[in-house]
Amino acid sequence: MIYVTGDTHGDIRKLINLTLNFDDYLIVAGDFGMCWYNDNRDFEKINILTKLPYKILFIDGNHENFKMLNNFPIQEWCGGKIHKISENVYHLMRGYVFEINGLTFWCMGGAKSIDKSMRITDVSWWEEETPSVEEWENAYNNLEKYNWRVDYAITHCISGDIVKQLYPIAWEDEISLKMKDIQNKLTCKEWFIGHYHADKKIGKYRMIYEKLIKLK
Repeated sequence: MIYVTGDTHGDIRKLINLTLNFDDYLIVAGDFGMCWYNDNRDFEKINILTKLPYKILFIDGNHENFKMLNNFPIQEWCGGKIHKISENVYHLMRGYVFEINGLTFWCMGGAKSIDKSMRITDVSWWEEETPSVEEWENAYNNLEKYNWRVDYAITHCISGDIVKQLYPIAWEDEISLKMKDIQNKLTCKEWFIGHYHADKKIGKYRMIYEKLIKLK
């Protein structure tokens, strides 16, 4: 089975209390947060997660230590590229389409921190939180290969058109504008979104936070 949930922000309790099996996959829609301090606090959590029977897959959000994350080995996996954190914990890199259990997933991490002014560069904020030109090109190229049709999209943020249905004031930035363009082209069954700390379905768009959704 494949399951999707929302931001964990380094809290392993959300993951270790699940009763999933060795052939199950859990996808976290960003702000995984287990790669944050780059010291034993992270590695102890990763060691605990490695003992779980199921695979943990995550896209990045804006609350990740990208310097640490980018030091993990890159491998090819299920049609895309991952950072292999441990034997069963994988970071799904930006813009790739992954084929898992017969389903296709387009994955795109990244988001802008609205609290950037309150954080410290390379300590609690990293410029890599915003996708690069090359990462967006990778996303477009991979979607072209699939004729702009996948089973599911999993991203950390979405366009302001969707956000404003949850919040009275929706902001637009370069990421949300890119997402709007992709939304207009991409066909999928359902689109999962982290970042907004909400569990709400808006048409095919599902903001996910605390819920655990079973796909297959």
